[in-house]
Amino acid sequence: MRLRRRVSGAAILATASILSLTTGHANASPAVHYLFSPAHHPLGSAKHLNATAPVTQSFFGSEWAVDQVGSDQQGVAKYRLSSASAAGVKCLDVEGGILTAGTALTTAACDSSSATQNWALVPAQAGGKRTVKLVSTSSGLIAGVRGASTANGAPIELQVDVDQTSQKFYQTVVWPAG
Repeated sequence: MRLRRRVSGAAILATASILSLTTGHANASPAVHYLFSPAHHPLGSAKHLNATAPVTQSFFGSEWAVDQVGSDQQGVAKYRLSSASAAGVKCLDVEGGILTAGTALTTAACDSSSATQNWALVPAQAGGKRTVKLVSTSSGLIAGVRGASTANGAPIELQVDVDQTSQKFYQTVVWPAG
């Protein structure tokens, strides 16, 4: 069964239990879905970014669709990370639009005019493995686990980049299957 419904200018395609965000263009392909796992946990430890408000690391992580939404003046690609649930599609955002270190990340209704929903995925390394840093294109600050905590439910916040593994994320493709 296939559903089509308009949400904030984007089309949601639902096939069985897989939801994917597309741009609404006739020839647009569905976004790739990823799990983002904080790198200060052993790879495969099953803690991932959870699309809650606020965003946390959790055993019950969310799949995130990653769509390129443009690039900045230096040519760095900007992406919007969205997650679909029964509550609808929500995008990774900064709590209250406050662009200072220590501000919690949250999910909010996807808004193409919201600069705080734009992120750069910068390649990095952690323990010799490929990771990414999620960099706010609005502030230059990066996403990181508060206090480098390993606890389930630890919040994700904006941080100054000090190259810690708790500021890097394994990016695992979950859909479409490779």
